[in-house]
Amino acid sequence: MTHSLKVLTVFLFGSITSFAQDSLVTKKFTFGGDTKEFGISATQLSSNRAILFNITKNCVTGVCQHGLGTALITDNGQIIRSNVIGHPTSDLDVLNAYPSSDGNCVSLSSSVNYSRVIQKIDTNLTILWNASIPIDPLIDQTDPYHGVAAEMDNRHHVLHANQWLTYSQSGSLVRSKRFVNGFDPENKFDLSALHKLKTNQYLIGGHICDDPGFNSDPFIMLTDSLGTIINSVKYDILTNYTNQITALYTIGENSIVAIGNSYSDAFALGLDGDLNLKWAKKY
Repeated sequence: MTHSLKVLTVFLFGSITSFAQDSLVTKKFTFGGDTKEFGISATQLSSNRAILFNITKNCVTGVCQHGLGTALITDNGQIIRSNVIGHPTSDLDVLNAYPSSDGNCVSLSSSVNYSRVIQKIDTNLTILWNASIPIDPLIDQTDPYHGVAAEMDNRHHVLHANQWLTYSQSGSLVRSKRFVNGFDPENKFDLSALHKLKTNQYLIGGHICDDPGFNSDPFIMLTDSLGTIINSVKYDILTNYTNQITALYTIGENSIVAIGNSYSDAFALGLDGDLNLKWAKKY
């Protein structure tokens, strides 16, 4: 990118209270300075929304400066407050953001050196704490693995490559579980979706590379609260690309929906409580 952008365009989907039906609202936010190469994530805090994004400044006139941009907005896109937070890690990109039970926001970010950072941000858009996520030395450090973060049982959970890490509300590491690839130990094993199914049972989804290149199949594991695998299933049903599960949902007591991406396409899988495939759709 040869020219820096001076605005951030954010698309907000959902039911907007000032309209009679669901609408698409487009807003352009200006935060000052030159900004470019930002990754957007958002979460809801109380009745408002917090947007987090990567911001790059001064790339035209000098050495690039990187930081975390934040904005708190209303349902109709009006800015309540905004902030740009510097960070010692260069080129910080927000991967995911979600609300914490204490009324604040937690984000999971990655940097150009492939490290991961989990951080808690309050409603004044200041960082309360941040913690570096330890990386398994056996993991290929040059591969930008996807990560996911979710709060369950008042703790913050992070998936990174083949690891499930749990942090307390104060940011201390409580537990770390490293999974072994049970399908083919020689192939890459990447976790990217986490969902609490019921008490002491969790769904973990991701993908496994079965062939050289970008070909991979989605899979789901059912575990207990300590990460012990109860059941795991791989689904060889989609295209010859990276078929990665990125979100898991439950409908009722015995119906699971998995959402994912397949190169330029999206897909959805319908499963029963035993992870048996009921239907599959590609979009």
